[in-house]
Amino acid sequence: MSSKAILPRRPHEGTCGSFSHIWIPTANRNAWFSAISDLAPTEITPSGWQWFQLKACTAAADFLPQEVRLTLREFSRTSSIDTFVLDNLPFVEPGPPPDDRTRPATKPFLHDAVLAGTVGQTLCESFTYKQEDPNLHQEVAPALGQENTASNFSRRSLPWHNDGACFEFELQPYLLAFLGLLNDEDVPTLLLNLDEDILPAISFRLLSELMRPQFIFPVPASLNFGSCEVRVHDRPILFQDRHGVFHVNLPSRDCEQATLEAQEALSEFRELLCGLTARHVVVGPRRLLVFKNTRNLHSRPNVTGKRWFTRTYAAKSLDLHRVATSTSSSEPNSFDARLLLM
Repeated sequence: MSSKAILPRRPHEGTCGSFSHIWIPTANRNAWFSAISDLAPTEITPSGWQWFQLKACTAAADFLPQEVRLTLREFSRTSSIDTFVLDNLPFVEPGPPPDDRTRPATKPFLHDAVLAGTVGQTLCESFTYKQEDPNLHQEVAPALGQENTASNFSRRSLPWHNDGACFEFELQPYLLAFLGLLNDEDVPTLLLNLDEDILPAISFRLLSELMRPQFIFPVPASLNFGSCEVRVHDRPILFQDRHGVFHVNLPSRDCEQATLEAQEALSEFRELLCGLTARHVVVGPRRLLVFKNTRNLHSRPNVTGKRWFTRTYAAKSLDLHRVATSTSSSEPNSFDARLLLM
């Protein structure tokens, strides 16, 4: 697999096709830093966190340049941009990375304020799956006992996938946001865009097979369903929404398919993806990567050294999540994955 570029750690910005790279002016960054340096939840409760998110969104709106705020707002409304990187963000040393998937007590809340404030400008709502992590912001770093699992918490390379592929389209994350905290070996996140990279390489025959609802997806191990492997059936890998826009569903691990046609189509697609030219983005300090989950596939090589980022999922609307889980809007945006799969 070849590489388009590893984004540099220097002032550079612009839009290329579906990808936008934005550099925050240093004066804005410093003023933003001052506004959130002492910001923390009043208490670690849903109401305390809601207050914190509101304050974080207000600070981001105050200190991000107007053109950046407009870009972020349009990001969730248009199909022309599917990925953006924000550079030169407020940053303080986060302390040692976690090895148990939990938020370290020593981690400053400044990073959470940057993440919540920036994602808030897209007008999307952060959420999480209760079985994976009840917190809206998840700490992604290699975890003890999970070094060889097919998950974000391992050191193994991850194949091409999107998150939440086992869920119905409306219940999947719309956006994924990765805020870099530590990446001393510059391990990249790899991205393939559906329109620019994947669809042009697919034959009509393979496209037809991938659009058939014939595939079986295993529920990811990170959802912690115990020893019982849960699978969902009759899913397409490629599909179009009501506007005719293509989307992709692909889990991070495969299982045996029900038919030879489905198995061969999945294998052919995996082989095709490995031969495409991917974009490499090093998610490290002062950098935020945000991309549309079903408009891109992402992967990563083996993790060496220390690598830690804070992740959040976001959706345009959580109404269907709340209906499916009988959750009111006053309750935390942490949803039972079992109910979402029913």
